[in-house]
Amino acid sequence: MIDISRNGIEFKITSVCDEGFSWWNNYNNWEKETFAVFDKYLRSDMVYFDLGTYTGQTVLYASQKVKNVYGVELDIRAFNACSENIKANNMTNIVVDNIAISNTNGYVNCTGKLGGSSRRISNTEGSETESMTIDSLMSKWGVDTCDFIKIDIEGAEEIILPAMDDFFNKHKPIVWLSVHRHYGATADTIVNSLGKIYNTVYDYLGNEVTGNLRNAINSGPPGFGNDYLFINE
Repeated sequence: MIDISRNGIEFKITSVCDEGFSWWNNYNNWEKETFAVFDKYLRSDMVYFDLGTYTGQTVLYASQKVKNVYGVELDIRAFNACSENIKANNMTNIVVDNIAISNTNGYVNCTGKLGGSSRRISNTEGSETESMTIDSLMSKWGVDTCDFIKIDIEGAEEIILPAMDDFFNKHKPIVWLSVHRHYGATADTIVNSLGKIYNTVYDYLGNEVTGNLRNAINSGPPGFGNDYLFINE
């Protein structure tokens, strides 16, 4: 077990996957930009969605800043570890399901090492995992609103964002999106799906890229660091 303390938020880690317990010793230095966004925008009256929880890196933190947390993790090993960490901290405002967020209800193929951080939907290979749309998930959870959504789904944003148009138009949550070009995500899909709904976009360093989003995505790193905040200000 490891005791975590970051920016005044404390929790315990009792279960891990491939990141190992040693990774958590450097948790304070991980994705500082993400936590700066959380600290600035998350509020105690918010409903927070987390698409891609892994072993709890963001839900355990966010749960102490918001009213309720709902998340999905398609990797069964990561889901089990996340569930154990939630239980170890007696966190009653978090619901996480072993589901792949997708554009259809049913089953999808997933590839990438189980327990790794890059398990993802695949159109061509892999093992089957149950999938649900965002609307079906909200119905399952019994929630009718979303104030903030973190999306880190390893390239599946190419499939899922177009299917979430109604969700974004209706709820207009603040969006923290990780773009994975190396797994097939394209700037065109992101601009067409989110650019028409949100009037302000910042990159992960806090630079406004509202009018230059397509170029910012294409010129940014293919993986980590190509993160964007979508908000209506």
